[in-house]
Amino acid sequence: MTACLNWCRLPVNTGLKPLPSIPSSNLFHKQVSFFGMTPVFSSPTLPLADVFNASPNGVILLQPIWHVDGTVVDFAFTFINDRAFSKSGLLKGWQAGTTLLDWYAGKGRVGLFDQYVAVFQTGQSIHFSDYQPDEDEWYELTAARVGDQLMITFHDVTQANRALRLMQHQRDLLQTMLDTSPAGIVLYEAIRNDEGQIVDFRYVLTNPTNARVTNQSVAEMTGQLLSVVSPTAFYGDFLQVLVSVTETGVPRQFTFPFEGEGIRGWFESTFVRQADGVLFTFLDITALKDSEQQQELQARLLQTVVDVSQTGISLYRAVRESLPGEEVGSIQDFQVVLSNQQAQQNWGLPAEQSGNLTALGTQPDEPDPSSVLDRFVRVVETGRPETWETRSPVDGRWHKVLVAKADDGVVVASVDITESHLYQQRLEDANAALNRLNEKLQRFSAVASHDLQEPLRKVKFYGDMLLHEYAPTLTEEGVILLKTMREAAERMQRLIDNLLFYARLDAGLADAKPVDLQELVGQVIGDLSLNVQGAAIDVGPLPTVMGDRIQLGQLFQNLVNNALKYRRPDVSLRLQVRADRVTADELPQLLPQPTEPVSDGFWRIVMTDNGIGFEPRHAERIFQSFERLPGRTVGTGLGLAICKQVAENHGGFLTATGEPNQGATFTLYLPKATGEG
Repeated sequence: MTACLNWCRLPVNTGLKPLPSIPSSNLFHKQVSFFGMTPVFSSPTLPLADVFNASPNGVILLQPIWHVDGTVVDFAFTFINDRAFSKSGLLKGWQAGTTLLDWYAGKGRVGLFDQYVAVFQTGQSIHFSDYQPDEDEWYELTAARVGDQLMITFHDVTQANRALRLMQHQRDLLQTMLDTSPAGIVLYEAIRNDEGQIVDFRYVLTNPTNARVTNQSVAEMTGQLLSVVSPTAFYGDFLQVLVSVTETGVPRQFTFPFEGEGIRGWFESTFVRQADGVLFTFLDITALKDSEQQQELQARLLQTVVDVSQTGISLYRAVRESLPGEEVGSIQDFQVVLSNQQAQQNWGLPAEQSGNLTALGTQPDEPDPSSVLDRFVRVVETGRPETWETRSPVDGRWHKVLVAKADDGVVVASVDITESHLYQQRLEDANAALNRLNEKLQRFSAVASHDLQEPLRKVKFYGDMLLHEYAPTLTEEGVILLKTMREAAERMQRLIDNLLFYARLDAGLADAKPVDLQELVGQVIGDLSLNVQGAAIDVGPLPTVMGDRIQLGQLFQNLVNNALKYRRPDVSLRLQVRADRVTADELPQLLPQPTEPVSDGFWRIVMTDNGIGFEPRHAERIFQSFERLPGRTVGTGLGLAICKQVAENHGGFLTATGEPNQGATFTLYLPKATGEG
């Protein structure tokens, strides 16, 4: 192409073939310049330039520029009519003296040149559309050879193309709307008989949504009759609606259920007349309708549950002061919105709520009725529920009332607690009586610790004097009686001491402190040194626990005494004390679980002897107060009961196992102090 352009720019005397003469039979008698020259035509009355300028089409004449080898290398513009010049888009950039190749090269459209050369050489005209992107203009062009020149005619089709593109865009948009619309769309055309009566409807247009609902394709339905596609609709009320809208022109809009041809659901529909037919649009609201029905079912179920509930339930809406504008006024009262049967029974609410029922008029009697309103207001404003106990003005029964916020109001729930209230009253009365009894017991304890023991001390004192000073003057039987009297007085004193100690155990632990059990048990054995002679006692390492030293000392003293009292007469006593750690999960299943979790576990302290033992069935009986197993007369019957109570006071347990003439084992569980090693 570059070579061609160079050839085109050569002067005529350096290789360009001179223009051939134009025969008289051609349009022009001589070569015509562009401007200011009027060609001479064969018609003496009408110049050809005027004819071209009067044409509604643009006209351009091109004179070929020849190479010396006889090929066309370019075209020179010989004529442009007024219509062509008026279309700035097509000739934009052209200047006088510019050849066709120069002009096309500037526009980047050299490819058209080869087509023009072919038209000139073959004489075969061409017709094509040309788009000018710079100006957004469309043209229809025709290129044909006229004599020794090339004539290009064109007309502007921009408006037509734009209208066509707009129409296509609107059609595409409509089709997109049809294809993506969530609503089903059907255009029906009425089918009439010879008398003009509507006998059926034809599907002129439909969309995929309708096709999905009917389980058919758009192609299957388009052009088909309603009676064929949906006999259920044809023979039902649906056809009558189509006929009515077509005949009257009055639109219809309603929701209806439909079942048939595999379709089951609810549809919200609109019918509008279009020409001699109906445009039918619908929304499938089956899921919404099912949800509504489910909600209604749940509401009825909830209402049933609420009505049969033993809890009185009522809902109040806040009544606010009216203020100008949209400002929210303060709460003046609360209006009853709904209530269940129990609430109506409890508070005398009517089954049908009326607009003038308010909180003050429906709530139970209070010393200050406005306090109910104040509570309701606080709940709404703070969002925190409130609860209180009160009596019903209807039947005088006690109720626990709970008020919680519900939107701009409150929901009130009341439970009949009359029996609980009466029980609480009886319990308080019993506690008062028990406190009075405890006071009497305290006074008795004071008397027992002084007044009862004083005569016993005198009996023991005078008995000892008689034994030491007057024994020689007494008979053997008299001495035995004095010794029996003295032992009875000692047992009575021990019994009183144990009773007092046992009574004080109910107070629990006043102040728990670390107690070294190793030291404590050693001290207990030391105090009993006279009684443990001949016994082999083995005390392993014992831990330190938190507790009451006096109570724990009494516990171990009673256990050691128990082993000493019930040893076999012909066998030396062996007593072993050992301790280890266990977790709460390792506690025997028969033991009650601790009321509070013990994260660090327990100390298990085991005391084993080889005494007379006991029957396994008596394992629980031996811990009961004043209980003695058959054949056992020594002791007060409180020693092991005291041990069990001390263990429980320390959050622990005491168990026992035994076999007759094999010995007994007492296992003490005490909580391990937090952080204890």
